[in-house]
Amino acid sequence: MASRIIDIDFRQGETDLIDLQNSFNDIGQEALFMNHYELADRSGDSPIAWKKFLMDPRVANYINEELDLLKKSKVAIMLKDIETTKSTGQAQLLNTLLNQTKTEQRKDGPVFIYTMIPLNEHEQHARNVVTIDGIDPFENNDESTSS
Repeated sequence: MASRIIDIDFRQGETDLIDLQNSFNDIGQEALFMNHYELADRSGDSPIAWKKFLMDPRVANYINEELDLLKKSKVAIMLKDIETTKSTGQAQLLNTLLNQTKTEQRKDGPVFIYTMIPLNEHEQHARNVVTIDGIDPFENNDESTSS
């Protein structure tokens, strides 16, 4: 019997997800690299069902973790063989894989930098500059909300 690729403990009522997980595992490691149309062709299930399965956060996280482990493993193998290879292509591939692992460690989303920059002499006397002394413009200082 083939080893299980995905082993998520779905709830009892999630029979569609359980069935698709079994089909995914029946396909084997190759399933990690297939899209929902290819999975549908191999299994006979609908592409829409596979899309829902692949987009389920539990499945998506599981597959991403598997792919990250595979990438790290390939990088380790390439690093081990770096001394003996003269291939420019392999060096470029290694560089790309290393950059991918770096970007995956960064957090996505907006970054807010809150800082105060003192006005220079010219800005202090400009007519269109408004200074706020002792008030944090990002803090709710509305007196009407406090009782």
